Amino acid sequence: MSVKECSDRPRVGSIALAISLTVPALCGCASILTGSSQQVTVDSNPEGAKCVIYRSGSRLQEGTTPMTFALEKSVRDLDISCINSAQREVRGKSKTSLQPWVLGNIILGGLLGIIIDFSTGAASAYDTPVMIEFDSPDAGLPKPMS
Repeated sequence: MSVKECSDRPRVGSIALAISLTVPALCGCASILTGSSQQVTVDSNPEGAKCVIYRSGSRLQEGTTPMTFALEKSVRDLDISCINSAQREVRGKSKTSLQPWVLGNIILGGLLGIIIDFSTGAASAYDTPVMIEFDSPDAGLPKPMS
C-alpha cells in the first residue's frame, strides 16, 4: 500500500468527530436542555387547601398545599381547583410559555428539532410556583395566574 493510498482514506477520528457534531443537530435544543417533564409547586394562603390539577379536563394530580409534583410538559395550561377548610373553592391557572431554547433549533436542529421539542412538550414550561389566594377580594373567581 502506498503512502498516497493511506492518505486518501478518511480517518476514523474525522468520521467520529463528524458524527458527534451531527447527532446533536438532529435533536431539539429544548429537549436536550430542559427535558420533557417539570416540577410545579402550588401553594395557598392560608396553607392546607385541597387542590386538584387538571389539563384539558383530565385530572393529573391532587394534594394538599403546599404541594410540588412532577408532570410531563405540554402546550396546554394547567387548571387548578382548590378548596379550603371552610369549603370555599378558588380556581387558578398555570400558563405555559415558550422556552427560549427552542430558538436554538434555527441554528442547530432546524425543522426536525422544532418538531421534537413540540412533540415532547420540551418547547413549553409551566409558570411555577402558583399561589392560590383565599383571602383576596376576588377569590373564587376564575383568573389567570401570571
